Amino acid sequence: MLLMWSTQFEDVIAQYFDGILEEKEILHVDELVEADEGLIEEKQVPQSAERFLAMKMFEDNLHRRECNIEVSKKAGIVPKYQTDPEKFLIPVLAWGPNNQMRGFRESLILARKMNRTICVPPFFKHHSDKSTQGGNVFIPPELRVDLSTLRSFTTTCETSEIQEKCAGHIDAVLYARGACSSHLADRLEIFREFTGLYPFLDADCGPRDGIPTFPERDNFDGKMTSNLAVEGNKNINQLYPVQDSRCVVWVFPYVQFKDFTKYIHADWNRSVDKSLKLKDPEELLFLKRLVANTGRPPFIVKMIDKFMEQIVQGKNYIAVHYRFDTDDWMKHCQLKEENSSCIKVKEIMEDVPRALKQFVDYLEFQVLKYRIQAVYVAVPLSEEAIRDGMKKMVKERLGPDFPVWSSEDLFPFVYSLSCEKFSEHDIISTSEQEICVRSNAFLSGIINLQKSGSNCISKTQKNIIPR
Repeated sequence: MLLMWSTQFEDVIAQYFDGILEEKEILHVDELVEADEGLIEEKQVPQSAERFLAMKMFEDNLHRRECNIEVSKKAGIVPKYQTDPEKFLIPVLAWGPNNQMRGFRESLILARKMNRTICVPPFFKHHSDKSTQGGNVFIPPELRVDLSTLRSFTTTCETSEIQEKCAGHIDAVLYARGACSSHLADRLEIFREFTGLYPFLDADCGPRDGIPTFPERDNFDGKMTSNLAVEGNKNINQLYPVQDSRCVVWVFPYVQFKDFTKYIHADWNRSVDKSLKLKDPEELLFLKRLVANTGRPPFIVKMIDKFMEQIVQGKNYIAVHYRFDTDDWMKHCQLKEENSSCIKVKEIMEDVPRALKQFVDYLEFQVLKYRIQAVYVAVPLSEEAIRDGMKKMVKERLGPDFPVWSSEDLFPFVYSLSCEKFSEHDIISTSEQEICVRSNAFLSGIINLQKSGSNCISKTQKNIIPR
């Protein structure tokens, strides 16, 4: 097989591999050709990073194939939870990939309570993705969620059907929060253009053309509808009295049903707060099914199957989600000097060695008590020092052969999908969610080591990752 290199991907490839080339022996082109005649030609490998990627793909027996993210819609599917097919809830998702996924899942909760068909919205790339324009470049939902299981779970309206179902008009706007930055306002406009809807909010996220909003905008600015009850729908109908409206949008949902993941966790872990128990077992079953039926898309799952087979090889591993980079997380802490989470993250970033030592101490305990045999660190590309520091300290403490995996190991598998037109950064993010879900234990951030009890989830609790 001939590997073709495009200058379009030189930067992203270099980001993954240039930092480690100094420590690894580079396989020369003539050696690679001799190992597998016809695999690669010398004139097509101008960059050392690309050469190293070719070596990794060769070692892992990976081959580029045609990108395929399509999920065919099967006729005759009867969803488990059926809703009114003539009334629709359309969420507009905010911020990064994990926030969007949480917001989408909460939209499914609201849709059931309001007896509305959920319209699958466009998703958006992360603002740190170099192929984006401020994080407002939409991507197909097929890149983020398994639409086949979603369709069997609840009544759905496809993204491409929104304009037709609503005749281009929105009948009411439901606010999840009063926030309206220029970034979110831009996202609203891109969402509207992509779905083919007529304008329904202005540049300040206020109503246009007399479209009703709930709660009323004048009484809501700067606030959010937080901690909506998972059980019952009386307060929902009072907050959003739109029973007669055909098409409504829910603007920027995220952590409105604040406790929905806690109820699932409480059911798994008998040691947590006993008050976190739903009276109706059917409500809990719905939440569990919701998470189980909004997993990663099939092409991601199959790729991670191969990663698990060839790299993980059955080892018990802990996954770590570190997302406290300056260009992303810390932007949320601007003008929030008193926020407790921001204070803790700032302490971590100002004393990284101390934070890494805490992590390695914790990991060593997991190794001894629960027989953890490896670790996967999900770290932003921009935080190379953190990633390398983790690897160095882990190997110093637990031995040079203790496996520490990261996106460097994952990237060849992602590259083999040939889906770079959708952004490899985004696919890596979704793939790392799948890796975290399959882990024996999950640590959502080093910050949790400073709290009483870390935010780890055992393997029996693997179907949900709190975000």
